[in-house]
Amino acid sequence: KYIIHLIQTMVAPRSSSRTLAAVALLALCVPGHAGLDGLTAHRPACARWKRTQCGSPTSTADIPTKWGQQVSADEPPLQLFPRPQLVRGVGRSSELRDHGDPSTWGSLNGLWEWEPASSKTPPFGRTLSKAILVPFPVESCLSGVAPRRTEDVVTEMLYRLVFDLPPGPGRLLLHFGAVDWQATVYLNGQQLGRHSGGYDGFSFDITDVLRAEGNELMLLVYDPSEHGMQPHGKQRASAISTPGAAVYTPSSGIWQTVWLERVPQQYIDTLQIGQASLTTATVKVAVAGAG
Repeated sequence: KYIIHLIQTMVAPRSSSRTLAAVALLALCVPGHAGLDGLTAHRPACARWKRTQCGSPTSTADIPTKWGQQVSADEPPLQLFPRPQLVRGVGRSSELRDHGDPSTWGSLNGLWEWEPASSKTPPFGRTLSKAILVPFPVESCLSGVAPRRTEDVVTEMLYRLVFDLPPGPGRLLLHFGAVDWQATVYLNGQQLGRHSGGYDGFSFDITDVLRAEGNELMLLVYDPSEHGMQPHGKQRASAISTPGAAVYTPSSGIWQTVWLERVPQQYIDTLQIGQASLTTATVKVAVAGAG
């Protein structure tokens, strides 16, 4: 049913002018990438998001790039296909690499509900107090909730998004490109799993938990930055109030694309391509699913 395209990313580099696509409807922010027939995200009002001033809180410096100035809650960011090396669908390779097959995937990037967590138990069924632009990390100026001072850093936080998606063929996967650091994921009140590690992606099969309407997706995220034992590089919360030297601000929370993918009952999960030989390439295919 699906043709798998192996595409080398160094061919025909992506154009930065195509990194944003948008659709605005009344006062609500909606996904710019339609995809997956019937996928609708119920987002906070766009007016709840505002870019945070960059730079030290005691400075007037605020110098965003021209690309940063183009970002808004009306235009969900990073709408290109997030896994160009492995695309499911039929079409020209260059088009699939950039956009994927819209019948097989849909992006959930855009405005989500957000707030600091006050409990280890998510408040299911309640609207959160703030809005964050996914997938920008909390401390970035484009998240809309960046702390201006080190003492305002949030180490435990909640994300919430409600979406509709009618039943379809095969299985439905929920992908997270990266969440820093520990993410516990819930759908419709059921814990899907927990992932620790801020630099790698993870996925869940949500087929059996999905509803046709009103799917409540929630994340409880914990990121202690330099106060934990996890790998954190040169991230330092102190760099928010006193930037400089060889450290930088943390990158907590969702910082890569969140997306849905429809796959057959049995599907190719991963590929390992061996290129040690000058004359032969070997491909190992891992298959997942029922059957």
